[in-house]
Amino acid sequence: MLFLLNETILDLNLRALIPPAEAPKFAGLSFDQVMQQGADMFRQNPLLATEDVTRAKRLAALIVVKAPKANAAFFDTAAPQPGKRPRPPQVVSISIEVMATLYGEFLVGKLTPELAHRKVWSLLPA
Repeated sequence: MLFLLNETILDLNLRALIPPAEAPKFAGLSFDQVMQQGADMFRQNPLLATEDVTRAKRLAALIVVKAPKANAAFFDTAAPQPGKRPRPPQVVSISIEVMATLYGEFLVGKLTPELAHRKVWSLLPA
C-alpha cells in the first residue's frame, strides 16, 4: 500500500509493520492519540519521513489501522512562531490517479513539498 506522509511516499506492508502479536498494544490507542503522537514526532524531527523511515512507516500503519480509508497524512513541520498556532494534522484518502502521479514524481526525485501541497494539502494555490 502506498501512503503519502507529508511529501514522502511510503510503501507499507501492514503485516510486517504491525505484527499480529503486537496489535493488542496498539488497540487501546485512539485515532486522536495516534495523530497527537505523529504531531509530536514531526515536531521533534521535521524530516522524520526521510530520516527515520521505519518510524514513519509505523506511524503511517497506525493511521491506516485507525482510519482504514486513509492513504495520506500531513503533519506541520514549521517552526513554532509566537502567536501562531501550528496547522492541525490532516488525514485524507487521495484518489489512485493522484497517488500514481505523485508516486511517479517521487520515483524520479521530483516530488517536492510544493507539489504535494498543491495536489493534496491545499496549502498553496493550484
